[in-house]
Amino acid sequence: MIHNQVGFQSSPAVADGVVYTGCRDSNVYALDAATGKEKWRFNNSMSWVISSPAVVGGKVLFATSDSSMFHIADAATGKAVLHQPTKAYVFSSPAVAGDVVYYGVLNGTLEARHLNSGELLWEYQTGASLENRNWVLTAERKFNEGLLFHSAWNDAPTVSADLQLGVGSIFSSPLIVNRTVFVGSTDGYVYALE
Repeated sequence: MIHNQVGFQSSPAVADGVVYTGCRDSNVYALDAATGKEKWRFNNSMSWVISSPAVVGGKVLFATSDSSMFHIADAATGKAVLHQPTKAYVFSSPAVAGDVVYYGVLNGTLEARHLNSGELLWEYQTGASLENRNWVLTAERKFNEGLLFHSAWNDAPTVSADLQLGVGSIFSSPLIVNRTVFVGSTDGYVYALE
């Protein structure tokens, strides 16, 4: 197994003198902003953290790609507060409004979760996800195992990019203005949800 594809792809979030950033080495790092010294790292068992963390109320929120998980960690210690499974990979960065967290999923879904409990409040599917041409998604909206392949650099199953794009994957991070959530999709649309 080749593990040379590590590095920071996540943009950092800065709060209270600490820089938080995800990495393709499966860690989220908390670094002292003045010195660069590591305060803690959160390891999520070999799944890239491509999304940029959000820091709200002493919590660090982020999601993973290969393991398809949404995590909340304590900002001071890096200890896990909660984690919830998503149905597919997440590259989108979380956005928070009040006590609701929004992020996009590569199965063409926008998820809204409660900030404290992680409970899924609602989800919205893009038009291409609903259409599900070529049966890319199962009835549970997970990627169809028959279309997955293993690559030389990772044992985790992967879906080819053209199939991901075909279901209206959401790579973009949601933007919240007043009571409207805006998000772009690979199906060519920007969605505005109230």
